[in-house]
Amino acid sequence: MSVLKKNSYYIKLMIPGTIFLIIVILAPIISTFVMSLQSYNFTRPSAKSWIGLKNYADIFTDSLFWESIWHTVVYTVVAVASEFFLGLLIALLFYRISKENSPLMSLFILPSVISPVVVGLIFRYMLNTEFGYFTYLLNKVGLFKNIALLGNVKTALGSVIAADIWQWTPFLALMLLSGMITLPQEPFEAAKVDGASQLDTLIHIMLPLLKPVIRVSLMLRIADAVKEFDKLFVMTEGGPGTASETLNYLSYRINFRYFQMGRGSALVFIILIFIILLSIVVLRTLSVKEDIY
Repeated sequence: MSVLKKNSYYIKLMIPGTIFLIIVILAPIISTFVMSLQSYNFTRPSAKSWIGLKNYADIFTDSLFWESIWHTVVYTVVAVASEFFLGLLIALLFYRISKENSPLMSLFILPSVISPVVVGLIFRYMLNTEFGYFTYLLNKVGLFKNIALLGNVKTALGSVIAADIWQWTPFLALMLLSGMITLPQEPFEAAKVDGASQLDTLIHIMLPLLKPVIRVSLMLRIADAVKEFDKLFVMTEGGPGTASETLNYLSYRINFRYFQMGRGSALVFIILIFIILLSIVVLRTLSVKEDIY
């Protein structure tokens, strides 16, 4: 089989998948962008009209948009960074105990398979000011007395972040542990012979070798954190006021409470750009070099 025929064969195999991706991914993106260029209220569909980039201009001059960006950045950075460092510590602990998959890790991953809505309900009741167990324990050690954690401007967003950390730390721990188990042992044995400390081995050998795993894990979690909605809806509904409102929740409010589908579509497209830019930053920061050995 010639190279041309071989390539033609592979192209034919790719056609069904490519068409599926265009329909499922590309078509909605294009439709959302087209909608973002229109003035369209869902309650008055006949009043649809083209307004160009006016929706984008209105969004960028709205103080709520910039406030929601700040909340999204805080949520993403604090949650993902905490989950990564806690997950790394847990993965190292399991790695030291056993270099094989431990049955305990299977139980430990349970929070990550629970629906975010259920996690939100669990923390909503646990942080209740009257009968919440977490609130009771915090008050016992002298923290947050007479404060409704989900109803206070200063603590609402942090409470949702805590729920996110509880749910997704095991996921990152499992990803990192899986990467550690598959690492080649020769660099570690050489470092041990050279007298390198465990901290030096971790920083200069293990983490560079884990970069591909870290990159994928962080990209998945950053994308999820930016578009977080379920726990915010269940725990705070973006409140009190707009104290815990992120970009995704603001988009929901504009689209499905005010029915401003044109402006909401513009915000959705901005969120997509935001996630792409963050992914590029992660890819460039954790670029894999060939000479990591």
